[in-house]
Amino acid sequence: QHLVANKIGTTNATTKMLRAGVRAAATPKTLLLGLPKTTLASRAMSLPVVTRSLQATAPQSVPARPTLEEAKAMPREYSEFPNDILLLMAAQGDYGARRERLLREIMVVDSSSWDDAGAKVEDIARATKANLFMATIPRRIVIYSALFAGLASFPLCFHLDTALKFNELFVTADVASDKDLETFLEVGSWTWNWMEPPLGQISFFILCLQLARDQGATIGKKSFSEILKEKRARAVADTFRSYNRKIVEDFAETVFTTNNSS
Repeated sequence: QHLVANKIGTTNATTKMLRAGVRAAATPKTLLLGLPKTTLASRAMSLPVVTRSLQATAPQSVPARPTLEEAKAMPREYSEFPNDILLLMAAQGDYGARRERLLREIMVVDSSSWDDAGAKVEDIARATKANLFMATIPRRIVIYSALFAGLASFPLCFHLDTALKFNELFVTADVASDKDLETFLEVGSWTWNWMEPPLGQISFFILCLQLARDQGATIGKKSFSEILKEKRARAVADTFRSYNRKIVEDFAETVFTTNNSS
């Protein structure tokens, strides 16, 4: 009983000291003036001591620097990458990684060296690009037509002689007075009367096509280019049946997209 009473007394004293410390921390400065100097000094020194101790125990982050041996061991060519890294890069559509993956597939199937497998890769690339120009003629027509129309719109709108000739051949609208055609902005104000309808209609039509394509992509519809690319890749895979079909198709699709041959 005597030991229990001593423990209870010690606990109560400790509790009172803790409560006094909490009250002192929340006490205004004017109320702390009556405390002994030793108490004030100990409380004033407690915060810097804790701060220094935390700073001493905090880990210091030092940026790592590669060593000369690590720099020398860095892969510089696709042929130096391990299989797992090469597979990840190929899955992301990297042309060099897909070419190297196909090359290693040929080495395994044909039991050939890396150099000999490279010649077979060139054969597959040439087969992929066969008649590629003819297959992309519709896209090329759209590209060059868009460039020509965009550049031609400037003189048609703002160059007086070009606008007069175009009006004479295709529009036959009333020509503005000479005082209203003195600057290129005044010429544009006149030509805009008959340039606005086709430009506005063409812009709206292109906007509708873009909206239709975006909505088709959300439900899994493929574009013309994607269909053409996959069709050509399947044809190349059918030609080289001895190799993994997926590896050949991935390489052929990348060749079609990037127009690479090596």
